[in-house]
Amino acid sequence: MYMMTLHLLYVFGRAVWQVLSRSDCKFVDKQPPNGLSLGCREDEMLFFETETFHSDRLMFKILLFSTEKSNSNGPLGFSWLVPEQMKGSSGVVTVPLLGSSSAEPIGSMSVDFLKIMSFHHTNLDLSQPNRRYWNRHQKPLDIGHRGMGMSLSLDKFNKISTIPENTIHSLVSAGEHGADYIEFDVQLSCDKSLVVFHDLMVTFRLMGRENDELETLKLKVKDLTSEQLPKLKVGPDPVAVEGVPSKHLQFFPKLVEVFQMVPEHVGFYLDIKYTEPDLEDSESDFPYFDRNEYADLILDTLFSHAGSRPIVLASFDADMCTMLHLKQPRYSVLYLTCGVNDMWPVYRNVCQRTFDSSIAFAKSEQLLGISALSSLLLTDPSESKKILDSGLILFAWGDDNNEAGNIAKLKDAGVHAVVYDRIAELKAPV
Repeated sequence: MYMMTLHLLYVFGRAVWQVLSRSDCKFVDKQPPNGLSLGCREDEMLFFETETFHSDRLMFKILLFSTEKSNSNGPLGFSWLVPEQMKGSSGVVTVPLLGSSSAEPIGSMSVDFLKIMSFHHTNLDLSQPNRRYWNRHQKPLDIGHRGMGMSLSLDKFNKISTIPENTIHSLVSAGEHGADYIEFDVQLSCDKSLVVFHDLMVTFRLMGRENDELETLKLKVKDLTSEQLPKLKVGPDPVAVEGVPSKHLQFFPKLVEVFQMVPEHVGFYLDIKYTEPDLEDSESDFPYFDRNEYADLILDTLFSHAGSRPIVLASFDADMCTMLHLKQPRYSVLYLTCGVNDMWPVYRNVCQRTFDSSIAFAKSEQLLGISALSSLLLTDPSESKKILDSGLILFAWGDDNNEAGNIAKLKDAGVHAVVYDRIAELKAPV
């Protein structure tokens, strides 16, 4: 086992630290003189955090110690992390470990970094923080999944929404049918407009046919502009609805349009999409937009158009959650997690591996709570209790929610909000 410590050079400030897997889940000021113990657990990560006005002058010295008594006289080795290595908002840097006595290479170390820049807006009021407030005595909330539900794929009960998902009509309809909040997915187009669509890749139909088989093509949403995206033929042709403009049945509405068209009393639960690589290097692992720029575009839209609308932000990307939380004091942030299951890949980020690591991350970053895959909560009710006992707010998402009995079970277990399809059919009468 090894110990580690970190020193800041050329910056006025201090580094706080924590080990993710520890139960206290909080950052601590003082580093032990002979390093911080880091074992070999798969879910263990060592976090260092600091603040500075001059990130271009921030340099870290990392010292590596051994827990063996024969090596207790000093560090085994050291390394440096310099500003030139930390390009952009985030990334992974591999640095050499040099022996303390010889200064010869004895190994290497990978370091993940995240730089969070301040956000500015005329409506940003730092004197009234409420991002950690939640009325725990209110009834559990009903949240319309992608508005009226999924329309591009069947759920586990072989049902599908007849209204195109994540469209203006679907989102407005969910509010009209009693949704407290509506859940929808936000991502960036090529021209850096915020658009609403679930997948980072879009499969669309081509005009021609070959051998009576429909031709399709798959592209990254980020590679097309906000004007091109609504023109794609995605899914079945929408059925015209009397009194509903055809534009409101199109995929890829802009986030600004959603704010304009959905009544302000309906809350928004925004799932902020970001590439989330797994251990198998899936197709979702590709270069994406700079996190600071992306987060600032989201927050600028919120502070410009949200008014008094209740809003909760969420993401599977831990760094995006941290960034959205620290850049502003108004809007609550949830960490989206799927825990351990056979349906989802194992993600590289250890915060996603288990509910325990997700809880530890959310508590350490002082997020409002987590949004968890409901199948795991229904299979093992102790998971819900563990999350609630930690003091976090708990939302539940997943196909299992598309059944009235399961919704009732989750609410009885203390879940604060349930995200589900077909809210007109499944929402219990008041």
